[in-house]
Amino acid sequence: MSQRVHAFRARSVRQGSFGCTTAILSSVLVLLLVSVGAAAISMFSPGNTNFAASRLQAQPGSLRWDGGRWTMLLLGANGKAARTSSITGLLVVSFDQHHRRLATLSVPPNLWVTIPGFGRGTMADAYTYGGSRLVLLTMQSSLHMPIPYYAVMGTNTVGQLADAVGGVSVHLSPALAGRFDARVSRPTIQSGTQRMDGATLTRFMQLPAVTAAEIMLRMQRQYLGVTALLTAAMQPASLPRLAGLVDNFGGTIITNFPYNQIVPLAQTFQGTSRLGAESHYLTVPNNAVADYTAEGKPVLLPNWPRIHSIVQSAFPNADLARGSGVQVQNRTGTAGRAAAVGGWLRQSGVRIDGESSAPSVGFTRTHVIVGKNAGTQTQYVARAVSTMLQAPLITDSARSIGAPIIVIIGDDYQDVTQE
Repeated sequence: MSQRVHAFRARSVRQGSFGCTTAILSSVLVLLLVSVGAAAISMFSPGNTNFAASRLQAQPGSLRWDGGRWTMLLLGANGKAARTSSITGLLVVSFDQHHRRLATLSVPPNLWVTIPGFGRGTMADAYTYGGSRLVLLTMQSSLHMPIPYYAVMGTNTVGQLADAVGGVSVHLSPALAGRFDARVSRPTIQSGTQRMDGATLTRFMQLPAVTAAEIMLRMQRQYLGVTALLTAAMQPASLPRLAGLVDNFGGTIITNFPYNQIVPLAQTFQGTSRLGAESHYLTVPNNAVADYTAEGKPVLLPNWPRIHSIVQSAFPNADLARGSGVQVQNRTGTAGRAAAVGGWLRQSGVRIDGESSAPSVGFTRTHVIVGKNAGTQTQYVARAVSTMLQAPLITDSARSIGAPIIVIIGDDYQDVTQE
């Protein structure tokens, strides 16, 4: 077994099966985006990558990527993503281009949180109540970090990718061979190099695991499966097929990352000869959560100081603190909202220059205002604040706004502070 696989085993055994499963799903997502982008690039001359990108159209409701830090919340769904009302895994994935660093954070779906507008519940409840938008808002509220993008992935994603590239080849040691049917004693997947279609690969990566040894073997199978997918996807014959997946996402992946920016994202990853990657987890052993029973069901009670320490270690973002200060204005007539929002943004690393309750009230919508001629750093902070509050970002050139960035709290504001 290679040194790389040994290292994977060590990390996986320490963290447990939930973190490994969601990390595997994130790898599949990154594989999909990057390989489809590579496919589009390969079909055109090197000088025409802009034309290649133009062949992929942005879907309605997508959010344009500015080419900087790329952060996404990945939701693992039961069945097809478009038809599910429940999620089984949550993973935050962030790529820092400047430091060439990819970091992930596994978040338990049964983490007990305050859901904006609904009260106490789990992260999974947030998805059931309000779909991707509400769980994204709840996640940002909990972690104190901007997460612009989300993707909901069905359990059939791995199989569809494998079929799209014409199947994969996986080399198995005797220990990694397995059986799908408990009624047969001999392995239905033999050792050696095996050719697998999508259905076979999916079953291979999801073989039952109960004991610690079985869980470790399943992690290795998942690692080998994703590696095989990556190898197959990068073959020249596979790239045109992968490009066609963009038009056939259907119920496989739902995302607000624009399809027409997959090419620039692929180029970003392709420019990395060696990518540093870190995986982080919220678990009982690392004191981030504790076992608890709420409303008759087992949940995980958050240790917020510990969680925020993990988040700051996993996703350091000094740009927020170095950016221009933010003025928070309460236009609702409800006392205390400016201080609450300002305090929450301050905990998230945003510099707050002032909090006030404006004399004029009756603003229907919460929004963020930034000056038209604001610099790059100020624009970045304004986008981050807009993302965290899920509020529109408005560029104002017609009047003096009196500050580089202003948050106007309107009547539609949902409290994002955690109890």
